[in-house]
Amino acid sequence: MSFSMTWNNLLDNVEELPSDATLLTPLSRKPFRVTDTQEHRILIKFRDGDGTVTLQREQFETLFQRVEDSRQGFDLTGFLPMPNHTRQ
Repeated sequence: MSFSMTWNNLLDNVEELPSDATLLTPLSRKPFRVTDTQEHRILIKFRDGDGTVTLQREQFETLFQRVEDSRQGFDLTGFLPMPNHTRQ
């Protein structure tokens, strides 16, 4: 499947979500909501944050290409979240 097809499938699925749907990040289980979808980006807002985060199509495409180009597996350790720092 081409990246364009994958991206369009993602956009279609996100647009079908109820407007009040709360999603969780896979590793940190951080709740967020999708605030907008556009042709080249998805906008999200974390429940405990005050700003909007932009997820660019180009970022997804780069990851997609790296995974596709990897013949001996893909090391995802670089994508693991940094440990939370204790707030004082």
